[in-house]
Amino acid sequence: MSGQSYDVIVVGAGPAGSHVAYELASLGHDVAVFEEKRASGLNACCTGIISTECFHSMGLGTDVVLSELDSAKFFSPSGRCLKLQTEKVQAYVVNRPLLDEELVSRAQSKGAQYFFSCPVIDVIPAKDSMRVEILRSEDKEIFSGRVVVLANGFRPGLPQKLGMGKIRSFLVGAQAEVEAKSVDGFEVYFGQKIAPGAFAWIVPTSTDKAYIGLLATSQARLYLREFLNSLSRQGRITGGELEIGHKAIPLGTLARSYGNRVLVVGDAAGQVKPTTGGGIYYGL
Repeated sequence: MSGQSYDVIVVGAGPAGSHVAYELASLGHDVAVFEEKRASGLNACCTGIISTECFHSMGLGTDVVLSELDSAKFFSPSGRCLKLQTEKVQAYVVNRPLLDEELVSRAQSKGAQYFFSCPVIDVIPAKDSMRVEILRSEDKEIFSGRVVVLANGFRPGLPQKLGMGKIRSFLVGAQAEVEAKSVDGFEVYFGQKIAPGAFAWIVPTSTDKAYIGLLATSQARLYLREFLNSLSRQGRITGGELEIGHKAIPLGTLARSYGNRVLVVGDAAGQVKPTTGGGIYYGL
């Protein structure tokens, strides 16, 4: 397949990348999507909270919903709690792997081609196209596209090389799914000792499980382990060794999100919610 040309090459098969692929393929463009993971949605360090407006605008089915949120508790550094309760559901917690699979399937139904386990290692401007170098089974291959869309998350290298600038400030997020007790709504914790520079959260995913995570300026894994230990001592969570995922969240946007034959979208462009770091709706 090396050497094949497309109208558009999308780098990254997350929600933003697959949505772009779907829209362009629906217009009749020849689209290829290259993703470094072996399948969509794997190891996505994402709480998956989206507003009801976002959920309905995407036309999603209830099969991707883990839980509904109609309340939130906010804990100050001193431990005081402010609870908000509404009559209607305000947000959904979605299963990120299922969400990603659904968006990939939609794009494929319109003709977009997906190449998994194919990390993009370079993008090279040519006279009338963009050359994309990928790594497949340890072999380098070159593809070309009239346009390249970077949707591969917050990775400064390619945007900076292509003249888009560089986002220098970021937070680090860490999260784990745990067995939890007495979690009946969204909980947010503030305090420099818990999550310096940001906040921590507990989000129910079912009757006995929850996502627990935080954003911090640095050492997010360490602060999360301390937060988990505190919750364990309180008897709120159970279980042994946990798998902790982590990712960087950009603070601010690129100087430019587009250039000659290149567009940057989603986390790659810094298109995230400034209050929470969420990126699904902004990317779309």
